[in-house]
Amino acid sequence: MNPNAIVMTPEQFADLKESLIRELEPKIKSQVEEESRKQSASVSLSIWPPIRDEALHRLRHLVTYNRYQVVNALSTIVRNSLGVSNVQGLTTDQAQAAREIVDAVVSTMLKYSKPKAGEQGEYTN
Repeated sequence: MNPNAIVMTPEQFADLKESLIRELEPKIKSQVEEESRKQSASVSLSIWPPIRDEALHRLRHLVTYNRYQVVNALSTIVRNSLGVSNVQGLTTDQAQAAREIVDAVVSTMLKYSKPKAGEQGEYTN
């Protein structure tokens, strides 16, 4: 037997285990709750839809299929620019950057777009 070993009866070990659990459980629970609160506050599923909808509104002169393609491209540009795997996972800190990226691309598209036959002649933001 190791001379530095602590010898306990099964009852002593059970008491020690219970006291450690009582002592550590509230600390661990508060840490988990804090991390959960931080994550839920920073990631919001409602960041991308308004950005997308604003772009769709500004690009309403495009036919539906082309709008769909442009929104997919905007999503890809935002994801790659901000280093996220899904635009639904944007954080609140990334929201303004995503808006600026989408605004820059859509503004450039509108600047160089020419109306097709049957479309309205003037594009507005």
